[in-house]
Amino acid sequence: MDIQVIEAIFKKLSMTYGKAFLDQYRDMNIQEVMENWAHELSGFSTSPHAVAYAMECLPSDKPPNVLQFRSLCRQAPPPFYQRLEMTIDKTKGLEQVAKLKQIIRPRNLEGEF
Repeated sequence: MDIQVIEAIFKKLSMTYGKAFLDQYRDMNIQEVMENWAHELSGFSTSPHAVAYAMECLPSDKPPNVLQFRSLCRQAPPPFYQRLEMTIDKTKGLEQVAKLKQIIRPRNLEGEF
């Protein structure tokens, strides 16, 4: 996962939990901690909705560690895509197909289009 995403997560968790979040990494190199988070969350690089879900479902009592945060991401429901309803006018569709056939049909036997 992109380190900028991890930085944004850390900022949000720091704002939400204050000192309690950063204190759990007090004796560690914060850059290495972020790199570990990036590695552990790498499977969610293509599913930002899972990370967003985890951010919305943070525990209220204590800040999550990376494994707990990853577990929250895994609990995200699949994204919902609203289907757009369209009515298809068959006559207009056939007219458009006929126009396309005229455009792509060779004009003569010499291969000129």
